[in-house]
Amino acid sequence: MIELQFDPKLDQCPLCHSGEIKDHKKDFNGIHISLCQGCHIEFMNPQYTDDYLAAFYAQYQREDSKHHRYGEKVKPRELVHEYNFKQIESYIQPENLLCVGCGNGLDVKVGLDRGWNAEGYEVGEEYTQELSKKLNTTIYHGDFTKLNPGKKYACIYLNHVLEHPKNPGTYLDKIVELLSDKGLLYIACPNIDSFSNRLKNVMEKLGLKKSIGKHYDTWHHLFYYSPSKLKRLLEKEYGFEVLYTGNDKKAKATTTKVEHSFIDDIAYKSSFRLIARKIK
Repeated sequence: MIELQFDPKLDQCPLCHSGEIKDHKKDFNGIHISLCQGCHIEFMNPQYTDDYLAAFYAQYQREDSKHHRYGEKVKPRELVHEYNFKQIESYIQPENLLCVGCGNGLDVKVGLDRGWNAEGYEVGEEYTQELSKKLNTTIYHGDFTKLNPGKKYACIYLNHVLEHPKNPGTYLDKIVELLSDKGLLYIACPNIDSFSNRLKNVMEKLGLKKSIGKHYDTWHHLFYYSPSKLKRLLEKEYGFEVLYTGNDKKAKATTTKVEHSFIDDIAYKSSFRLIARKIK
């Protein structure tokens, strides 16, 4: 068990740089969450130190399947990535692709199989060297904000990544720099304003739920988004046009396609997907 370590408290939003932030919630583990009055996005404040996160994610990568809804099963994870890329390909033909936070590399593999010139990025050097050899493609490592691949990308793919870094604003700045003109950004992440989370908030206020804020997953999530808030942020602060928002997709190990129901079209579930085009 790694001992929790925290930075000094932030007095400015890391995403829109507003100084108008307020204390919003304290979860059952004593983690404090702030709400930005500028972009209305919530985030952990104070945040974990760099040393703590480095140790945490070194362990997290080795135990990836333990934390994932599909466990050791590869096929359903590949099916979801295939579904995502099919939708991306309705806007753009396969070209240069960068999968940020590529983890075990399944998103890179699926991209390669579908004809993309796919590369990946992860933090740790030793891990990425192994993955690069396995996939026979480039997997970058180190400080993402200093990445210099010498090329532009038609699509940058973040599948459940943007909720993790301490500095998502600098990640988005770098993504804008790395994208080609009219390039696409794909993001999937948990939806803090999902129906189930709203119900949990009501239960907390009524005293019917003891584990306050458990749905924030502060053990590894630092920022908390919703489709409408992230769309507004990307368009106002980062020069994107959001083309699509909708529910994240899941698959069953016993099927050959992702799940879909009419509920996907009328209510937001626990996580969402977004596709945006760079316009500036």
